[in-house]
Amino acid sequence: MITSESNQQLQALMARLPPKERQIFIQLLCDSRDRTSFDQSIAKYPALIATLNAITLQDIFAELSVPLANVADIPRRIQLCSVALDMVDRERDPERCALLHNELARCLSQSPFGSHEENLENAIQHFELALKGLTKERHPQDWAMAEANLANAYHTRSGGNMGENLERAIEHYTKALDIFNPVAFPLSWATTQGNLGVAYRDRSFGVKADNIERSIAAYECVFQVATEQGSPVPWAKAQVDLANLYRNRPNGDRNDNLERAIAHFKSARRVYTRATHPQQWISIQYSVAEALRDLSRGDRQVHLEEATQCYSQLLQMPDEILSVERRARIEGLYAKALLVRVSDNRSDDLEKAIALFRSALESYSEDVERTERAAIEGELASAYNERVLGERSDNVERAIEHAQAALQVFSQSGEPEAWVTLTKQLAASYRERRSGDPSENLEQAIACYEALLDVCARIADHEEWAVAHANIAATYLRRVLGVQSDNIEEAILHLNAALTVLTREEMPEDWALAELVLARAYANRVIGDKASNIELAILHYENSLTEFSEDVHPTHWGLAHHELARMLRGRGQGKRDDSIEQAIWHAQQALHTITRHANPIVSGLVHNDLGAWFQERTEGDEDQNADEAIAHCEQAIEIFDQNEHSSEWAKANSNLGAAYLSTERGEHAENFDRATACLENALNVYVRDSDHANQAVVLAHLGEACMRRRPNSPDDLERAITYCQQALTLNTRHNNPLLRANVVWNLAGLFRHRNLGDYAENWEIAIQYSQQALEFFSREDFPPRWAALHSLLAETYSMRVRGARADNLERAISYSEAALEVFNPTLTPLQWVNELIGLGILYRVRYKGRTGDNTEESIRCLERALGVCRQQEMPKQWIEIQHGLALAYTHRTEGERDKNIERAIDYAESARTLTAKQDDKWSQSALLADLAEAFRRRTIGDRAANYEKAIEYYKQAIALIKKDEDDLRWWKFHLSLAYLFNGRPVGEGTENFKLAVEHAHLALEMITLDRSPALTQKGQQFLGDMHFERRQWAEAVSAYRKAVRAGKLMLTEAYTDLARSVETQEMSPAYPRVSYALLKLEQFDEALVHLELGKTQVLSQTLTVNDLDVSELSDDQRYPFIQSRDAVRQIEAEIREGQQTLDRNNEHALWVQLENARTRLNEAITCIRRSRPHLLPEALDISAILAAIPDGVCVSCPCGDVAR
Repeated sequence: MITSESNQQLQALMARLPPKERQIFIQLLCDSRDRTSFDQSIAKYPALIATLNAITLQDIFAELSVPLANVADIPRRIQLCSVALDMVDRERDPERCALLHNELARCLSQSPFGSHEENLENAIQHFELALKGLTKERHPQDWAMAEANLANAYHTRSGGNMGENLERAIEHYTKALDIFNPVAFPLSWATTQGNLGVAYRDRSFGVKADNIERSIAAYECVFQVATEQGSPVPWAKAQVDLANLYRNRPNGDRNDNLERAIAHFKSARRVYTRATHPQQWISIQYSVAEALRDLSRGDRQVHLEEATQCYSQLLQMPDEILSVERRARIEGLYAKALLVRVSDNRSDDLEKAIALFRSALESYSEDVERTERAAIEGELASAYNERVLGERSDNVERAIEHAQAALQVFSQSGEPEAWVTLTKQLAASYRERRSGDPSENLEQAIACYEALLDVCARIADHEEWAVAHANIAATYLRRVLGVQSDNIEEAILHLNAALTVLTREEMPEDWALAELVLARAYANRVIGDKASNIELAILHYENSLTEFSEDVHPTHWGLAHHELARMLRGRGQGKRDDSIEQAIWHAQQALHTITRHANPIVSGLVHNDLGAWFQERTEGDEDQNADEAIAHCEQAIEIFDQNEHSSEWAKANSNLGAAYLSTERGEHAENFDRATACLENALNVYVRDSDHANQAVVLAHLGEACMRRRPNSPDDLERAITYCQQALTLNTRHNNPLLRANVVWNLAGLFRHRNLGDYAENWEIAIQYSQQALEFFSREDFPPRWAALHSLLAETYSMRVRGARADNLERAISYSEAALEVFNPTLTPLQWVNELIGLGILYRVRYKGRTGDNTEESIRCLERALGVCRQQEMPKQWIEIQHGLALAYTHRTEGERDKNIERAIDYAESARTLTAKQDDKWSQSALLADLAEAFRRRTIGDRAANYEKAIEYYKQAIALIKKDEDDLRWWKFHLSLAYLFNGRPVGEGTENFKLAVEHAHLALEMITLDRSPALTQKGQQFLGDMHFERRQWAEAVSAYRKAVRAGKLMLTEAYTDLARSVETQEMSPAYPRVSYALLKLEQFDEALVHLELGKTQVLSQTLTVNDLDVSELSDDQRYPFIQSRDAVRQIEAEIREGQQTLDRNNEHALWVQLENARTRLNEAITCIRRSRPHLLPEALDISAILAAIPDGVCVSCPCGDVAR
């Protein structure tokens, strides 16, 4: 029978009973009134009595030794521990008592029944009691487990001070780790390390950064034991915890930490899948997206793309798993990521972001979540301000509405930081607003920024204060009211104030933005030196680009590159070619982010600029540059609407027309037709808008189109001249000096080829325009253009009609040699070769110096060109060199004449082989003439046969040219045939003479006195000589008179001693012959006048001017004569020195001065002759001549004697 028991003992007994018997026992206790009735009732259950009598302390320990398998058994184990503690003698058996306290504490800490706080407090007491009996040495595992469990209890304890609880937890975890190690107790060691990591993570005492480092170190230990396969869920949880630690880690490189965090999150995601652990998966996806948005290393756009994918996947979760609030928050973050992402579908991203923001706005309660709603309103304001689709004015209005709605919640005093952000957004919207008065909108923006300055100063937000200064500066740059120069200066002041706070080290992005705005201010500044302002603008643009990056700041980065490109293009310092190359590079960089989809208008502007700059580019392949220009202009035309953006559309058409003019690819006529159509499109817009500056540009291009489309068309040539002259009328010298320089350059070429008007005058106008172009195209800034202009002037002077031939050739040589100072065989091989060919030709026909020396110099020039010129690469130039060498060796005096002639023939024949293949009739005719001239002079072989070959070659050459297209060759070939027929050794003499005269007349048909007095003089003199030799006196006199007239004209334009000497020598043979012929015709008076004229011309033009004794002259005659004579000498000396020092900048002015000085000298001579004819004699009239000849005296002439 059971004796009396205490209530506690009864509870212990019940804990030992199996469930069925326990239920019976409890029922009996409840039904019994007293002990007697209980005994009577229990007697009916002998099995129950036997079980109760069998309970012992050993039985309790045996049951407790079985691991807990079911949470429902925890109360039973707690009761067993309590009964056992009453049964154990604490003094005799302290270790067993400690083990019971440890088990009881463990069960209490894990019990889900009753008050958790009470259970935990009791557990802590029992753990501490257990640790008094357990020792580290005798019971290391139990002791360590008790320390770990006590640490867990303190870690989760809600009572007491939380910070102190964590400190105790850390203390006990650390003690437990004295026993637990990864070898003997791997699981316990890993679990304790993980718990210690959590404790350090949550710790409030100590330095936060140190706590995180210790937490990370503890978590890293966990993965030495825990594996994804062995314990996937704890392993995944530790991965998530460690990822969050790295994400919030202050030490180390921020990007390294974020990359590690992302890696750990993704590792955990392998276990926490969307299907098995949806809530954990949601948290991980959310965290990964946030970390990716913060990551700045690597390709930011790739990171943003992955983040948006994470948000998108999160929003696919069903509503029962993803709460409304969390869905709204994710929608907002997804929208923000789309706003900062750079993609080719920027417009789509903005539309999606707006939809997400609106959806989030609908999810938030107006009353409960006012702050969240206001934040979304602010984001919507930002999105609408950037929106591409829809009317721009509507988007800005919506942006203003959303910003104002947000500002109804965020106040200056309550939420100053949010108010600052929204007011800044509102100010930006007012800056972009199109509806209403534009000037008033900008004033509203300025007012917002000024309010920002006040609030930021009050709350000591120095950074936003500085940013507000930068933004108000940007607004002042666009301000309509007030004086523009004052607004720009105000902007610069604000920017300087901003930059006292915005430093590159602390606020790199805002600093870069302020630098960008400051660059714009200097770019538009009116006050101060323009060149200095441009340099300052360039400096600040470059500063901004040291921080802006293509990935992180695509818009600012692109705009800065484009604006810097424009500054570099307009730069006055440095080499122009370098500036263009830099401008092109920066503009191309800008197009990486300023795409047609992201920013169509600015993209069109960049394409327009590149279209123009590639045309101006001198480096690289010309055709490739033209192709690039065409491609960019076509892009611009596609972007700009003809009606909405007419000026930019017109500019793109203007640039495209110019590009088609510069390309050599495709059909020539088709390109010029396209060019003309584009230019006329542009001109229509500019005329409508009265845009004179751009009209001038288009007219200049139209002039070039007419000039190049059909070069031999007189009508097109005249139209080109008209267009160019209209362009000059609309464009002043200071408005667009580069355009003016290009137009006068084109006009120089046009007047050189003009057939209408006075031929000689056209060439003079061409020279004047060339000299005007040189005033702009300096050697320092435009070396290729400067050299090309000198080359053009060399060619022009070599063919000039007016002026002395010797002077023109010297000036041509001077210009050509100047061009060769810039052209070189490495960088500009084609130009260098062409110039040497031209210089070789000039030296061959030069009057100054020994003829033999000039010929040798000609050969040297041509052979230098041949050293670079390859037949396959420059076939045209190679032929011209062979042609030049053929002529040079034909006339060469050095060496053996026979060998020179044979070499000349070889050069001409080798070139003819190539011209035949190319069907180059122009070159074929020149080479045939070379062969003809060589065979005329050839001594090897039969002379008559050589002459016949020469005649045949000239006939073939004439057959290849057209009379009205190449009048100079027509003259030369026919006059050469006249020489040949006149000296022909075979055939009937009269017939040969007839043919010679016929060809001479054919030659002179094309060359008039106005066209070329030099060629007229030469042709008429030869014609006169032929008639003279045949004693055809009347015909000879007629030809000689024309030759003398031409010679006089040439002499009047000879301003140097060299030129006058040359012209005198050229004409000296004609005077005695015409005199003799006149005597034969019994025209004695005129015969003697011509004879005297020839003699006195030599005397008066050579000896008398230089050696005149001026002592008997009066002062009013002496001083003008000496001054003008000395002026002529001084200017001629300056010209010679200029040719030696290569200082040719003022050469044209010196030649004009020489002409004026020579005119004054002639006037002084005329004055002297009137009063003292014996000092400077002119030809006597016939009466004076006859009076001077005594009767019966014979006058001797070179061709015979005449007696009086």
